[in-house]
Amino acid sequence: MDFSHIYFTANIGAATSPAMDLGAIIKSFFSKRLWIIVLVLSVLLLIVGTIIYFVERRSNDENFGGERSIIKGIGSGFWWAGVTMTTIEYCDKSPVTFWGRAIALFWMLIAMAVTAVLTASLVSAIMGSSSSKKIAIPTDLKDMKVLALQETKASIYLDEERVSFQKVSDLKDSLQLVNSKKADVMQHIIQQLNYYINSDAALSLRVQPIQLIPRLYALGIRNNSKLRKDLNRSILKVIQTSQWQRELDKSIPQKR
Repeated sequence: MDFSHIYFTANIGAATSPAMDLGAIIKSFFSKRLWIIVLVLSVLLLIVGTIIYFVERRSNDENFGGERSIIKGIGSGFWWAGVTMTTIEYCDKSPVTFWGRAIALFWMLIAMAVTAVLTASLVSAIMGSSSSKKIAIPTDLKDMKVLALQETKASIYLDEERVSFQKVSDLKDSLQLVNSKKADVMQHIIQQLNYYINSDAALSLRVQPIQLIPRLYALGIRNNSKLRKDLNRSILKVIQTSQWQRELDKSIPQKR
């Protein structure tokens, strides 16, 4: 048996809900990614606070030294580092020594970059389950509840990437679970996802192309068939026309 020229390529897509409710936002505050960000930031503030304490404690009794214990002194430095980083107008503490002010100036400059990165990371972590942005594949999937049909290209890919997912047997029921926010993502062939979503007005879902593990479509013909050459020419001629793309859009349109 032989095959004709490929006339259509189907890719895996991810069907997600376009809306993010309050429950999903609250749930995101307990995500592993968000707490890692908080932990890393806390360690950074602790390091800066400890440095400023040891530099200032002998010359700045009012703010960092005096009768304070080491723990309270480092705590004052931690507070100062946090206030300085967030640029909050609450300057109850400030360094007075040359090296203390040099460190403060350096930290202000670094804090500008840290704040920008932190803001983007926090927004990404909190809004990670929202489909208003593209899902990073496979990274974001590891923090989401993913569905996939058994023994499909999508399930094989998820297994290879070690992404935990729930195996399901019915595509339509799975999309209902995503629509009701009982699951975050349904991963399957884009065209089939679009077909079911467009067939049910109650489904408010969007499909993000992933461009992974393409499925190629061709016509099967008898080996060494004389029709093969003419058939390939006809296929190439058709798929290069605008009419072919219009037919695809009409048969499997993207949901608006």
